[in-house]
Amino acid sequence: MRLDPVRRLVFPAPAPVAFEPAAPARLVHWAGGAMLHADVGSELTVLHFHGNGDDLRSCQPLVASVAGQGVSMAVVEYPGYGVLSGQQTTAPGLLAAARAAAARIPGRVVLSGFSLGTAVATVLAADGVGERLVLTAPFTSSRELVRDKWLQAFWPVFRDRFDSASLAPSISIPALVQQGDRDRVLPFSHGQRLAGLLQDAVFRPLPGRGHGDLDPLIADAVVRAATVPDESWREIPAP
Repeated sequence: MRLDPVRRLVFPAPAPVAFEPAAPARLVHWAGGAMLHADVGSELTVLHFHGNGDDLRSCQPLVASVAGQGVSMAVVEYPGYGVLSGQQTTAPGLLAAARAAAARIPGRVVLSGFSLGTAVATVLAADGVGERLVLTAPFTSSRELVRDKWLQAFWPVFRDRFDSASLAPSISIPALVQQGDRDRVLPFSHGQRLAGLLQDAVFRPLPGRGHGDLDPLIADAVVRAATVPDESWREIPAP
C-alpha cells in the first residue's frame, strides 16, 4: 500500500523480507496483528516497540540476546511493516497493534521502546500497562520534533502525531530514559526533558553514542529491569 510523502517520512518501513525465527522465538499472528515472541519462562516479559526503520526481522538479534539471558521478550510489529506489509500505517494503527499485543502477554510486563517505539510504549504506560519502562532514544512529541528539525511548514500535513510529553506526568511506574549525546536523528535534549516530565525516571546519557547500534544497551537495560528487584536496576555503569 502506497503512503503519502509525509507518512513515508514518518514510517520508512524497510522492504519486507520473509524469515524464519530461530528458537525460542516464534511469530505469533492474530487478525491484523503479529509479534515476535520468545517465551523462556521468566517472571516478567519485556514488551518492546521498535523504531520506524526496523521490523521484526531486524529485531531478531535483540530478542535472541534478551532471551539468551533468561528473559522473555516480545516485539510488536506495526501495520504496514514486515509481515504486516499489506496494511496501512497510521499512528492509531500502531497503538491498536500495541494494545492488542499487550493483551496477549500473560503475567507481568516491562515496557520498552526505541525511537518511534518510545511513543508507543509511553501510551501503554499511560494506559496502566507494565511495571517498569525503558525508553531509548525518545522524542518528547511530534510537534516539538518538527520544530527542532526546522520542519514547521510541514506540521499542518502531519496526520500521525505523538505526544509523550503530555502523557509523561501521568506515568508513575519507575522509568529509565537513555539517549546518545551524539544522536543526530532525535535530539539529546528530548530524552532529558522527557525524563524530567515522568514521575519517577532516571536519565542515562550515552556518551559518544548516536542513534544506531544501541541494541546491546537496550538489552542490558531491559534485562536489568526484568531481573533486578530493587531500584538499583537503573544504576547502570556508563557504556
